Amino acid sequence: MSVVARIGEIAIDGRREIVGVVAEGVETVEQARFLKDHGCDTAQGYLYSRPVPLAGFNRILDDGVARIV
Repeated sequence: MSVVARIGEIAIDGRREIVGVVAEGVETVEQARFLKDHGCDTAQGYLYSRPVPLAGFNRILDDGVARIV
């Protein structure tokens, strides 16, 4: 079983007990869609942005928050 598939299972199970799930390490559109389709409402990873310094992060916030594909 892939890591992304396992995260999807955790997202589905976890939603019964907690408010939200954050998936980390999302690198492909396929992974993001899988997670979204399985109820994961927040994700981060190289698909959205490489690590950036604080000034770069502030520019990202000024431009708007990225959404799951």
